[in-house]
Amino acid sequence: MYAALAISSFSTYQDSLTWSMLSKWLEPHERSSAFTFFTELNAVMYALGSSFFNWFYARTVVYYRGTTLLFAASLAIIPFILNICLLLVTRYMTDDGYVQVSILEVDIETTSSDLPTVVLPETDSDIIDLSNPSSSLLI
Repeated sequence: MYAALAISSFSTYQDSLTWSMLSKWLEPHERSSAFTFFTELNAVMYALGSSFFNWFYARTVVYYRGTTLLFAASLAIIPFILNICLLLVTRYMTDDGYVQVSILEVDIETTSSDLPTVVLPETDSDIIDLSNPSSSLLI
């Protein structure tokens, strides 16, 4: 029971972070092979980790009841340290594909003239007759 909890934290906790960083850093033609590799790596790590923790728990449960919990807690520090490093690295990275535009840089007069202002025809009533094919909705 404890083994599955310890290993699943490593296989599911980093998945969303890993996938999003990979899709950002890799080219579109490289993504499928990288995602396949990491999926296979997660499956192998889960299988080997589960068998190791079950073996380790069986050897230590009689003499040292809290050893598995302490070992799993010490392993949980690794993703925490990696996330802190990743946060520090990505904080100073720039996105070449994205341009940040402040509100003060946008010229409202030129951008608003490109948008259509009238979509529906002006009528005297609030009801538009859709059964009449001669009346068009767009001007």
